[in-house]
Amino acid sequence: MTKAIPKGSVEQLISKETQLPGLPPGLPQLLKTLASDHINNKKLAEAVAYFPSVAARLIFLANSAWAAPRIPIENLEMACARLGMSVVRSVSIALCVAKPFNTNRCSAFEGERFWSSALLVADGAAWVASIIPAANAPDPKAIHTTGLLHNLGLLWLADTWPRTTSEALKSAATDDSLSTLEALREKTGTDYCEVGGVLGRAWKLPDKLVNAMEFHSNSHHVMTEFPNTTLVGYVAKMVSALYWGEDERPPFLDEEYFDFTSSSLDDVYLKLADKMDENRELAKIMFSTS
Repeated sequence: MTKAIPKGSVEQLISKETQLPGLPPGLPQLLKTLASDHINNKKLAEAVAYFPSVAARLIFLANSAWAAPRIPIENLEMACARLGMSVVRSVSIALCVAKPFNTNRCSAFEGERFWSSALLVADGAAWVASIIPAANAPDPKAIHTTGLLHNLGLLWLADTWPRTTSEALKSAATDDSLSTLEALREKTGTDYCEVGGVLGRAWKLPDKLVNAMEFHSNSHHVMTEFPNTTLVGYVAKMVSALYWGEDERPPFLDEEYFDFTSSSLDDVYLKLADKMDENRELAKIMFSTS
C-alpha cells in the first residue's frame, strides 16, 4: 500500500514531480458569459467562437443523430439554437477543461463514463437546487458548473500518473468494497478530490467551486459555509448508485437543513436514471474522433 501523502503536501508533491497545466486561455471569460441570465444565441455563439475546436464540435454535435436536426446546421449560432443553453454550457466547459490533459495512456480510464457521470452530476445538482426554497437556493448555473467539474482531479491523475491511476481504477472496478477514492489513495497516496482542490486553487477558480471539488466526498466539511459542496457530493452519490444498478437512491442525512422532502429527491433520482443513456451518447459524441 502506498503511504498517504500528508495533508497540505499534495501541492508540493505535484509541483515537484510535474508542472500543473495552465488554465485554458479565455475560460474565465467564457464561464462568465455562460453564467449570464441575459444571453441570446448570437451572443452565445460569439463567446464560443473564441474556441475554434469547441465551436467545431458543437456544430458536429448539432448535426448528429443525437440532436436529430430537421435541416443541416451550417453555423455556430444555428448550433447553439438547436442544442440549447444547457448543452452548449456543458459541452463548451467540458471540452475546454479537458484540453490540457492526455488520458490516453491510462488504460483503465473511461472517458465516456467520466464525462457522462460529470454531465449527470451537473444536471442533478441543478435539479436539486431548483427544489430548494428560493431564499436559500444556490445559483443553478453555478452549481451546474460545480457538478460538471467536481471530479476534475481524475483527469490530472490519469494524465500524470497513468499506470498507478489505471491500477487503482481496475481495483475499484473489481472490488465492490473499494471506492475509487480509496483505491487511488492506496495506489497513489492521494485522490482526485485533493488533486481537484490543488488544480482549482492553481487556476484561481471561485472558492465555492474549489471547495466542492476538494470536499464533496467529505462529510466533515463546514456545510453551513459551503452548502453547494454537500449538494454536489450527494448527487455524485446518486449517480454512482445508478451506475451500480441501485433501484433506490442513497439516504440523504441533511434533508431537513435544505427543507427537502424524500419524494422530491426520489423524483430527481428518477430523472437522473431517465437521462443516463442520453448523457452516455452525448459524452461519446463530445470526444468522438469521427
